[in-house]
Amino acid sequence: MIKPTTLITGSSDGIGLQIGLDLLERGHYVIFTGRSLNPFLIEDTDKTDYEYHIVDFSNIESVCYFVEKLLNRRIDNLILNVGKTNREKNITVEDWDDVFNTNLKYPCGLIKGLEKNIQKRIIFIGSVLGHIPDSSSIAYGVSKGSLEILTKYLAKDFALKNVTVNTVAPGFTDTKWHHGKSKEHIKRIKEKILLKRFATTEEISHACQFIIENNYITGQTICVDGGYGL
Repeated sequence: MIKPTTLITGSSDGIGLQIGLDLLERGHYVIFTGRSLNPFLIEDTDKTDYEYHIVDFSNIESVCYFVEKLLNRRIDNLILNVGKTNREKNITVEDWDDVFNTNLKYPCGLIKGLEKNIQKRIIFIGSVLGHIPDSSSIAYGVSKGSLEILTKYLAKDFALKNVTVNTVAPGFTDTKWHHGKSKEHIKRIKEKILLKRFATTEEISHACQFIIENNYITGQTICVDGGYGL
């Protein structure tokens, strides 16, 4: 039996890494990407079920070079997890472009470059901040919100190929992105969540697995946010 191949961008740690590890356990061949080496993956000398590529999704040349490597490969599932934020209050036009290029424009370019290779699923990892405004990281929130309408457009484009396109929008998740926040800040966030805690990376991964295993969900955003903002 041929293993399904799943490509996950931004998968050197956090949510992306968790999705990849869970899919490895489910029998997928996984293509991981990251901006730097990940010892957890690189030190495994028996790489029969996965490969790891260094790709900078803020750099179009890096993305194009990566596409060239995969032009002859079948990609059953493409999960676009790569993301960048900028929490500066006075964000510049250049910073705004950098966030949008990484979160939206260049991942969309990856899809276009591999359009003929993708066979089953495209999944964007969005954010609860894409539809519930926050006081910081405006560019991040708007870029993630843009993924949700992009999902609907691409669902129409890929329907003739029987490829589904969806977004999983996590709420606040226990990853290194939040480790620099103060205890008071974390407490304030949890007070806005009905379940009074952050998500685990496993819970976000499970949502992706659900979409991969379902042939009839497309053009949708599935929020996994614990009831944030309700």
